[in-house]
Amino acid sequence: MESLGELHGWNQSAIYQMVEHNVAYTSQNASKIGIITGLSDSLAAVIQKLGYEGMPQTSFTENYVQQLESFLSNSTVADFLILIGAVAILLDIYHGSIILSVAGIVSLALGFWGATLIGFQPIALLFMIMGVALIFLEIKLGHGLAMIGGVVLTIVGGLILMIGVSYSSNNPVLNGTNYALIALEATVLPIGALYLIAIRKSVMGKPLKVGPQTIIGKKGKAVTDIGPKQKGVVNVQSEEWTATSSEDIKMGEEVEVLDYKEGVAMVRKSSSPSK
Repeated sequence: MESLGELHGWNQSAIYQMVEHNVAYTSQNASKIGIITGLSDSLAAVIQKLGYEGMPQTSFTENYVQQLESFLSNSTVADFLILIGAVAILLDIYHGSIILSVAGIVSLALGFWGATLIGFQPIALLFMIMGVALIFLEIKLGHGLAMIGGVVLTIVGGLILMIGVSYSSNNPVLNGTNYALIALEATVLPIGALYLIAIRKSVMGKPLKVGPQTIIGKKGKAVTDIGPKQKGVVNVQSEEWTATSSEDIKMGEEVEVLDYKEGVAMVRKSSSPSK
């Protein structure tokens, strides 16, 4: 390529950057640095300028897979899909449905596919994976900080991914789609984080529906005699539980559950009959 550049009087160093470092140039920059001989607004204008009118033409079009890969190989799109996918799965854990989980998994897969199509720096992918991990850590922590940290790390990974792909000899070129996706991330994700925190607080504030702790405060009957030094059995909510008490309780007497620890219910005689 360099020899061809020398033969035609093109910028050899720029051609070298294109071949060896995957550097791409806008048409205006390419014209300025001397690797193209002119600009045209359409293919027809190029054919006319080169004097190829009337000659046979062969058209090449991308198939659907190639079009999808072309779309996914945009670093901003890949970063956006990974981030949205992780948040969607996290939201679905609290909603208890499957639609968001499926959509989130597909979004993550497409995002990482796009990242692998780009000549990216490994640190970019590492940042994005760490960001996704922090987002899922929010399930356990629930204060929002892990969510915010995960979003920030994923966006930083996307920016590194973007900078690692040279669109010109000097600075990356962002088009309207890039700016729109970045603005969408900056607007929607903080709202999503606040919504997630609100959902978690709502879920955590609900009383338990299953498990031994649900019998606390409930009333039942003693199946056997129970005393301070004698464990027995009580029937609460149609189930039998090992129980103990600080007072003597006779078989058949009504009891109330005060606590449940280490597989044993602490009960007392019921102060009022159950309805």
